[in-house]
Amino acid sequence: MKKSELLVTKDDVARLVRGKPSKSRCGSRQIRHRLRLDELERLAVARGRGYLLVNPSTRTALKNAWFMDCVAASRRCFYVEHTESGYCLSGLEDGEAVQAETFPVFSEEIFSAWLGRNKGA
Repeated sequence: MKKSELLVTKDDVARLVRGKPSKSRCGSRQIRHRLRLDELERLAVARGRGYLLVNPSTRTALKNAWFMDCVAASRRCFYVEHTESGYCLSGLEDGEAVQAETFPVFSEEIFSAWLGRNKGA
């Protein structure tokens, strides 16, 4: 069963990021979701933007929580990763990468254009 087929609610995500068990039993003890205070703030910002900004020091728990939040909200999961060569825009569907491009700089205009090209991906 794919993760996106689970009935995940926003309440489940809120409980998982606080380290509590979800009501729909969608979490796993092997996959971390509990977030620190700064990560909770980054998750809130990502919800507003529609993508999560990650860097090499971003913990897996934040990425997992973002993916579960996207599943709960029924939206595609996008990451913007800051790398040595620039910014890598990528999306996930059912945990699988659907597209990736690298840009030397990143702006909302670049993301909007990239999103428009990859809506059907």
